[in-house]
Amino acid sequence: MECSINNKLRHQVFSIPAAKERRWTPQPQDAVWVDMNGLVKQQQSAACGGLIRNSERDWLMGFRKGLGCSSITETKLEAIRTGLELEVAKQLGYAKIMVYSDSLEACDLIMRMCAADNPLQPVINDTRDLVFRKGEVTLHHTSRTIIECADFLAKIGHGDYTDIVLVPKAPTKCLAILLEDKEATTAGRSNTATA
Repeated sequence: MECSINNKLRHQVFSIPAAKERRWTPQPQDAVWVDMNGLVKQQQSAACGGLIRNSERDWLMGFRKGLGCSSITETKLEAIRTGLELEVAKQLGYAKIMVYSDSLEACDLIMRMCAADNPLQPVINDTRDLVFRKGEVTLHHTSRTIIECADFLAKIGHGDYTDIVLVPKAPTKCLAILLEDKEATTAGRSNTATA
């Protein structure tokens, strides 16, 4: 989503009010949800993970990736970039991509201008380019409890090396979470959240 600020077109970052945040309801048929998370262990070993689902809440694809040593902000940015680099949405004909991350800082760095000397500038620029190139991408800030499966995939990503590992079927640990989402009748995710 974009808005005009001082006659300049800007992408918006949406934040979901805590009172609404439980699980999500069906959204437009032409949209996919990409939940992403990145984690850093005490030894600075970093990994990211995420999953892509359709409007019926069906698992389309998951991913995980070891990142080596990294800061938490860089790891969260890398999670978003990795999820957007996957061409699953495009290959399956989805026009809209709704990205969910628990890092407001990463979302803000992607959507707003940052200092040219920022050490994370390369990953910020790469991710920003993907957001603008992919068409209709919205970034949503949410809590880790809403992206539990992405959190789980990031945790097991610590055992991976730097290559991405695609996860075509939901891991057993995620099945109960996915079923709960599928059966939920109250919403947490919405296109009408405000920045």
